[in-house]
Amino acid sequence: MKTTCKQAFEDGHMERLKYPLRCGEYKLKEALYDVVGSLKELERIADCQRARGGRARREKGYALRHCTTADMNQWLKDLPQYVARILSYSVIPATLALTGDGVPNSQVNQLHADVVRRSEKLLIKLEEFGPSHTIKNLLAEAIEVIELGLNIPGFKGSGE
Repeated sequence: MKTTCKQAFEDGHMERLKYPLRCGEYKLKEALYDVVGSLKELERIADCQRARGGRARREKGYALRHCTTADMNQWLKDLPQYVARILSYSVIPATLALTGDGVPNSQVNQLHADVVRRSEKLLIKLEEFGPSHTIKNLLAEAIEVIELGLNIPGFKGSGE
C-alpha cells in the first residue's frame, strides 16, 4: 500500500511525540541539509538520464548518493512523502524547540504558526504533485520554510 503525503506527515508528527526536541537549530540545519541534498540528487538523476550510451550512464550513475540507476524512479516517486515527513518530524517541532536555543517565546510562537501554515500549504501541493508542480519547485519551497527558522532576526544562531 502506497503511503500518501498526508499519511507520511501524520506519521512524522506521531513519531516525534516519542522523541521531543530540547533545541531546534541543529534539527533545522539537519532538515535543510537533507532537502538540499535531495535537490542536488535531482540534478544528478537528470544528468544520468541525459547521458547517452551505457558507459556514460553508468558513470553518471556512480555519482548518485540517495539511489541507484535501478531504483531512481522509485526514489523520485517517494520524494514527496519524504519531504512531508521531514516537515512534520523535524521542521515544525524544531521551530518550537528554538526556545532551547535562546529564541524568545514570542518569536517562536509567531514563527511556529507561520511554519505550520506554510507546511500545510506545501503538504497540499505535495499531495497533488503532478504536472502543475515540479518536484524541484516543491523542494525549493521546503527549503524556504526551513530557512524561516534559521533566519530569525536577532537570533544568535542566524546566518551560521
